[in-house]
Amino acid sequence: MNDLPSLPEGARIDGRYDITGLPLGAGVSGVVYPGVDPDGRELAIKILRSNLLVLPETVERFKREIHILGMLDHPHVVASYGSGTLPAGNLYLVMERVRGPSFADRLRKAPLAAGLAVGIVVQVLDALAALHQEGVVHRDLKPANILLDEGAGADFAKVGDFGLARPPTAEELPELTRTGDVFGTPHYLSPEQARGERVTPASDLYAVGVMLYLALSGELPFDGPAVDVMLAHMRDAPRPLADLAPGAPEAVVRIVMQALEKAPEDRPPSAATMAQALRDATPDLVVPAPRPTGPSVPALSRRSAVLATAACVGAVGLWLWSSAPAGSVRLTVVTEPPGGAAVVILLEGDEEIGRIPLEHTPAAVEVPRGMEIRIEGRVGARRGTMIGRADADGRWVVPMLQ
Repeated sequence: MNDLPSLPEGARIDGRYDITGLPLGAGVSGVVYPGVDPDGRELAIKILRSNLLVLPETVERFKREIHILGMLDHPHVVASYGSGTLPAGNLYLVMERVRGPSFADRLRKAPLAAGLAVGIVVQVLDALAALHQEGVVHRDLKPANILLDEGAGADFAKVGDFGLARPPTAEELPELTRTGDVFGTPHYLSPEQARGERVTPASDLYAVGVMLYLALSGELPFDGPAVDVMLAHMRDAPRPLADLAPGAPEAVVRIVMQALEKAPEDRPPSAATMAQALRDATPDLVVPAPRPTGPSVPALSRRSAVLATAACVGAVGLWLWSSAPAGSVRLTVVTEPPGGAAVVILLEGDEEIGRIPLEHTPAAVEVPRGMEIRIEGRVGARRGTMIGRADADGRWVVPMLQ
């Protein structure tokens, strides 16, 4: 790896991130090292190869991945903890290390039971709902890019690899998004991607449909050489899933086949709608309860997720994550499952000085830095309460369940 700086075990990046071993993996564009930060969080540090620094499009894609992960804080998206440039000029991205198999590893034993397969996919859809709300389209969803975090509970899914994602500012990067270019992995390409047309959130839903089709049946909708597969996505109907997965719930089969419609407008209207339809259609749904990521929640950086388990039963909970524009802290509140109501209460000492009701979540609010707040979320007859403070650096000081 002479196109990468020497980073032996014990090497330190930017005086903060320690390399803890040999590379976890390497590809054409870069290498991923294991690491740890001063707070004890395990890291995956992705470093761009030196010989690619002369390629403007590759550098811009790497910067774009840094930007997208920096703007997203979601329990089902791989967390970004920082980025920078090494003395040798290599760009790097610091992410949480997810210990566990990928969805692709799990699918080597496909078909899966409907409850397990749908349980993983609805978590991916929850992540997509947050992405799409921010104007981001992933464009390369596939089982290999879905990680299953053993440390957060069995089959706790996290979406990763945003190197091909399209941000809301994509119009500023025409060389990366021009019509006629085909981005993605052939077996999971939507028809419009295969034609080189502009992608939309519906393109991601098509890829989700392919993954769930494979998980339930053990077969891809289309297989063979890449060109033949792309042509099939554009013109051929997949074999009915009901024939390949006769034990799958009929409603689930209908949703999958709808996601595989050729026309984007014929697919489910949104990731959130598709997720809820799958939840409603799967009586034996297996979804792990959310848990905090990392061993040291209080020290999370301003762009890191701040997660709290809820004082509710089962998978019902209240999630909070934050980012910090100048002068304020932007908090996004979402109940688990999404859609519930919540109230953000502004405090001065023990005195309540204001309330921000949220009739439907996810919803974003901004509060002054240093403002103490309490967040109450109600789901059914249960309520989860979190108390905390946004400090002077825009970090969310550890919330406590009451």
